Amino acid sequence: MSSLQYGGASDTTESTQSLDVHSNNGSLFFASDVLHHLDSQSWQGILHTIAPHARYIVIKDIDATHRFGNFANAMHDLLINGERVRSIYPKALTTELEAMGFGVQYFYLPKLWYPHFLLIAKTSFSKGSHSTK
Repeated sequence: MSSLQYGGASDTTESTQSLDVHSNNGSLFFASDVLHHLDSQSWQGILHTIAPHARYIVIKDIDATHRFGNFANAMHDLLINGERVRSIYPKALTTELEAMGFGVQYFYLPKLWYPHFLLIAKTSFSKGSHSTK
């Protein structure tokens, strides 16, 4: 097992956390309703740290291509949590994952007025042999 570092910013502090990554072929990274809360730089750091070690990457989040639902979620986060969130476009995320050597499946998961998507990305490459750009 190896330990990888990434930096993450919060509203008030900088933090560094360890990510434990298993080197077996069944490794999985799963993020549910997280990406829209992260700034792009933090997410890119996490993705590019995890991707070379993951066989599967599974992401569920709000689909920004559905404008009303995306707006409703953004207003919920702003009014309830006091947090401004960013829009996540699954096609752009799919393109990025495919460029890193993953095959990606998209699923649309409507929940009330919230338009969730699910991406299941899988690579058949041996770890360390696919590009992370």
